[in-house]
Amino acid sequence: MRTARVALACTVLAGVMACRSDLEKASNEPLILPRGVMETPAPPDPEDWVTPAEASGFASTPDYAETMAFLERLDVAMQEMKLTSFGTSAQGRDMPLVIVSKDRAFTPEKARQTGLPIVMIQNGIHSGEIDGKDACLMILRDLVVGKHRWILEGAILLIVPIYNVDGHERISPFN
Repeated sequence: MRTARVALACTVLAGVMACRSDLEKASNEPLILPRGVMETPAPPDPEDWVTPAEASGFASTPDYAETMAFLERLDVAMQEMKLTSFGTSAQGRDMPLVIVSKDRAFTPEKARQTGLPIVMIQNGIHSGEIDGKDACLMILRDLVVGKHRWILEGAILLIVPIYNVDGHERISPFN
């Protein structure tokens, strides 16, 4: 599971770094962000932002309700994030979509107007393959507490934490 998390994080960061490199080439100047740009005050107690997977020592993953509760906390804490839904499952669950944009470009039209690349990260396609969800919760948490905020200078993130919301809830030793 740790390998999958590291691979996802590396893939996301490589994509954003490529976008950052393109921005540097376009301006003929290095993209250097002044200290404090897009900084969000850290929460009073960082332990409040431990993801459910981290809290279990990565022995378990949060169910749908726990995932949504954590996402809702993140949404309240970060003005550049919007938690929405892109549909409803056959069993009636909202299918969550997280949009993260430094410009609060939360519609397709506004996102296009920024000129930034739009990076989509889709997780939880198959039940039981949920490491990406846990890694994305960690990335979002890091953004909330002020880490890696430069990512938002180079891209707009669309994160589907759980694509197969109904399958996600079918937990057994066989999936």
